[in-house]
Amino acid sequence: MLRALLSDDDMQAIAKNCPGYDQARLADYFRLMETHGMPLHDIEHHLTQVVRQGAARNRQKAQQAKEHERAWRAAHESFLNHAMACPACNAPQSRYCDTGAKLRRAYLQTYQDANQPEQCPCPT
Repeated sequence: MLRALLSDDDMQAIAKNCPGYDQARLADYFRLMETHGMPLHDIEHHLTQVVRQGAARNRQKAQQAKEHERAWRAAHESFLNHAMACPACNAPQSRYCDTGAKLRRAYLQTYQDANQPEQCPCPT
C-alpha cells in the first residue's frame, strides 16, 4: 500500500540509504499523510516491507558488482597474458597484434562497464 505512494526515485533512494530516506523519517512522513486525510493502516508493517525491498535491491546490486569485477579480472588477465607473451605486442607503445587489440578492447569495455558510477536519485 505504501509502495504506491512512493516514486521509483524514492525507492532507489531507499535502496541506496540516501540521507532523508531512513525508516523513522519515512514513518513520520506517512503518519503526516494519514493526519491530512490519507488513511493508512499498519504503517510500521508496510514501511518495513518498503525498507526490505530496498535492502533486496542493495543485495542485487552487490551481486552485479561482483559479477562485473569477475568479468573485468578475467578480461584483464587474458589481455596481460597475451600482451606479455606475444612478440608482436608492445604495450608501452600501444602496438598490438589483431588478437592483442581485440583483447585490449574487451578489457577496456569490461573495465568501463564495471566502473560506471550509478547516479543517486537523491535531490542534491
